[in-house]
This record gives sequence, C-alpha cells and structure tokens, in this order.
Amino acid sequence: ASVSKTVTATAILQLYEHGLFELDDDVNNYLPFSLRNPSFPEVPITFRMLLSHHASLHDHDEATAYEYFGGDYPFSYVGELLDPSGSDFHAEFWGDNQPGTGGNYSNLGFTVLGYLVELLSGESLESYCQEHIFQPLYMYNTSFDLDSLNQDQIACQYYRFGRIYFKIPLVDYTFIDSCGGLLSSVNDLSYFLTAHMNNGEYKGVRILNEPTIKEMHKIQYPDSPAYYGILRFGLGWLIFGEE
Repeated sequence: ASVSKTVTATAILQLYEHGLFELDDDVNNYLPFSLRNPSFPEVPITFRMLLSHHASLHDHDEATAYEYFGGDYPFSYVGELLDPSGSDFHAEFWGDNQPGTGGNYSNLGFTVLGYLVELLSGESLESYCQEHIFQPLYMYNTSFDLDSLNQDQIACQYYRFGRIYFKIPLVDYTFIDSCGGLLSSVNDLSYFLTAHMNNGEYKGVRILNEPTIKEMHKIQYPDSPAYYGILRFGLGWLIFGEE
C-alpha cells in the first residue's frame, strides 16, 4: 500500500542526485500538462511540495486513487484528472489552500511523481526501480508487476459471508503503482528500510547519499499544522511528532 510512496520518493531523489532537477523546481517544466491548483494558477507546484503532500492536492472523501477508478490507466491519465483542460477533470482533488501552505495527504500527488520518474529516466517505474533499487538491495521478491511474482506466495484478502470465505482476486493497476501498488515481502522491505536507517547504504550498496537521506527524513514545512494533529511530512515519509 502506501509504503510504495517511500520507494517512489527514493527513485525521485536518485534522479535528483543525478542533477536532473532541483527540489524547488516547478514540475510544469517536466510534465506534458499543466499542474496548477485552479484557485492559485500563478503558484508553481514543486517536487518538494508533491513529495511532502503540500501541493494542495488531496483525496476527496472516499474518492482515493485506490477506489475512484473502475479500470487501469497509464500514469499520463493523471493530467486528464488534474488539469482543468483535461478530458476527465475533477476539481474536488484540489484543496482550497495555496500550494506550500498546508499538508493534505494525496495519492494522486504520488501518481504524478511516478509519472515524473518515467519522464525523467526514460524507463517505466518498474524497470527503473528494479535496476536502481530492488536488485541492488537484493529485493528479489519485490515488484510493481503482479505477473512477475509467484502469485501463490502473495497474501490475499477474503470476503466473509456467514461461515463461507470468498477469495478476493488480486488486481494490478499501473495507475496506482507509485502511490500504493508495490508487492514485496517483510525481508525485502527490511533491506530497503535498513538502507534508509544506515544513511543510504546496505551491505556496501549505496542507493542515496547521506545528505539526501537526511533531507527525506526531515520535516519539510515545520510551520504547517500537524496533519490530524500528529503527522508531519518529510519527502515521501510520514513523521510522527517532532524530530
């Protein structure tokens, strides 16, 4: 689920370290559509804002990226949803606050970031993460692609009807990969977490430099009120309480 966001953020920050953008760059310089809150059309939305849920995007009631859509779409479809000139624009995904002035949790913000990984790297999110995160960290049971894994080993949900349990089929929607579509194991995730705890390195393999790791785990907008009174936002990470 949303642990996927930490992987997407790591991929984005790797591309940042390669000098492809700055954290406070306007993402419109890299997207094929205009990402602007219609209420604040002159205010740029930056990578930092998207990574820290401060882009004034938010999930509207139950209409999250997981539940709102009836089928699969490419990442590029996010432009049709968020750009007022798009074919399926939904104003409710934009908040009333100016970008950068308050935190609102957004799955669609990380769908945009997944799209940016692909645009900046020239690879699919899956291919990029396999080459630069999963394989280097020995995460051999991790993928965004359901078909590439042994489905007999994947945990599934059941629906209970009385004393009868019905297995809920697994689904694989590319559109939610970067915000919640990662498939992994406890062991694999422990290697990824250890790398973050060890300033970007695991078993001699470095996925990010120490200053970048520290920035990811730092509260980005300390003057913003805590989300639900307890949560702050790093870059792709939630921070409970104060640092």
